[in-house]
Amino acid sequence: MSSVELMAVDDLRPTEWIKKRRAARLAHTIESSGIWRCPICIEAESLFVMDGHHRLEVAKMLGLLRVPVLRLSYNDIPVISRKSGFNVTPDQLRERAAKGLLYPYKTTRHLFPAGLVACQVPITLLRQPADTIRQAA
Repeated sequence: MSSVELMAVDDLRPTEWIKKRRAARLAHTIESSGIWRCPICIEAESLFVMDGHHRLEVAKMLGLLRVPVLRLSYNDIPVISRKSGFNVTPDQLRERAAKGLLYPYKTTRHLFPAGLVACQVPITLLRQPADTIRQAA
């Protein structure tokens, strides 16, 4: 399994709608703690969000430039539809994400293995441009 890396918020592609109230509550929790604890799971090649749509919205709400991500592959992660009338496959997800066609809230379900990687990244770090971090290192 891959390790957590920081990626530009604008590079990530959502695949589902979110609930704004849920995102607002989560934003308050993350900002209050000052720590980002759970990476957004993305498809390794096309960079679309597998899990973490609300966290991606939180990053935008908080003005973060980057977020912790975990790159995963459909060779390891199965996906199913939670809603009747929707056929969800990795190819359909890639195609819809590329076109900006979002599925309704909670349509897809990725079957992740137990114990995915966690993180503890200060949100102040996520507000800094990548080149600033490299210069400081």
